[in-house]
Amino acid sequence: MNSIIDLSEIAKDNIKYLDEAKLHTQYKIKYVHGYIKKWLNVAVNSNVKSVTFIDCMCNAGVYRNGIKGTLDLCQVFRHIFSNKFIAFTFIPISF
Repeated sequence: MNSIIDLSEIAKDNIKYLDEAKLHTQYKIKYVHGYIKKWLNVAVNSNVKSVTFIDCMCNAGVYRNGIKGTLDLCQVFRHIFSNKFIAFTFIPISF
């Protein structure tokens, strides 16, 4: 099942626990987006059957100022690329 969780709804109830997405965080999200997109394109064109992405700095997945993090981004990629017969696994680790 590849349903996408709406993190913005969860964030509304837990806003006091969320961090602001500072500029360096926004750049990280943009960088990770490009990195994953390129690797998934390689996977599709190389007959790869699975991709695992481990994010050791994922945070809560959504930020106080409404910016969605790598968790949301990876959910979207998993949803898109699972239709291409690739098992996309995302392992979020937050310290």
